[in-house]
Amino acid sequence: MQPRISLQDWIQELSARIRALLRCGNITLSPVMNWGSLQIDLNICQATYDGQQLHLTPKEYRVLELLLRCHGYVLSRSEIIEKLWSFEEPPEEDAVKALSSV
Repeated sequence: MQPRISLQDWIQELSARIRALLRCGNITLSPVMNWGSLQIDLNICQATYDGQQLHLTPKEYRVLELLLRCHGYVLSRSEIIEKLWSFEEPPEEDAVKALSSV
């Protein structure tokens, strides 16, 4: 059973996520994002490099998408956590270190 959160907590989390997206300043409406030979298709959650499909876990894909959306910005671990993990399920520090060291 998942813990219940109050409406106020939910609104605070949503507000934090919106602020984080606005800080990036690079919200893309295109279904495909490119950076050099790297391409991600937001409609089908698929990443390719030089035309070869990358086999990523869902969390790895979300990290890649976040980095492309925030291209040119340095993100701290706490910002990555804020943007990618839910309020009810915070990550362990080792999970963030593992994803950021890839």
